[in-house]
Amino acid sequence: MKQLFSIRIVLLIAIGITAHAAFSSDLGVVGQVYPIAETDFLVFIEQHMEEIQKNGGWQKIQNQLKERVAQHADRPAALFLPRTKTERIGYINPSISVSSDLKDATGRIILPRGTVVNPLSVISLTKELIFYDAEDPAQVRWVVDYDKKLKQTGIKDKLILVGGSISSQSKLFSRAVYFDQTGKLIKKFGIQQVPAIITQSGLSLKIREVVP
Repeated sequence: MKQLFSIRIVLLIAIGITAHAAFSSDLGVVGQVYPIAETDFLVFIEQHMEEIQKNGGWQKIQNQLKERVAQHADRPAALFLPRTKTERIGYINPSISVSSDLKDATGRIILPRGTVVNPLSVISLTKELIFYDAEDPAQVRWVVDYDKKLKQTGIKDKLILVGGSISSQSKLFSRAVYFDQTGKLIKKFGIQQVPAIITQSGLSLKIREVVP
């Protein structure tokens, strides 16, 4: 965090120097011209920092940085998936191949390297995963209606955003809402349009992109 503040200060200094150079007027040469002695850069920075602290600028910089961090945490970079135009259904086999021998506490091999394991054979997907873009009002309305229908049947879901504000959606649904930052999940499941729903179908995962 201190490194970020230092970088911000250096940038402010650079901007200040640039602005001063841009708005200075050429007054010509008066008298003998001598080389300008360079001020030690670290000393210059320290002096500038002291000035910022005295006039309250330091607190302002801290507040601005905190606000930007908070904004990014609430609204991460959007993934820009298009709204579903044509429904698409696909299936994924989540089986994995064990990359090395898995042993128990006594050292006995319980899963040899190369063994193919399907997680759904030992644990079920108990919630429907719903991916949507909260920046799109049509998608939000669809998710609200779909969520209500699920509640009537007793099925639970987990809401995952690809765009929009986490806090506003958490408030709307009165529960935690998640965000697929960096798009790791949509890449893993091959989602190309939203809203999309992921459910379990036997030992496979069913991915359904629906038209809102």
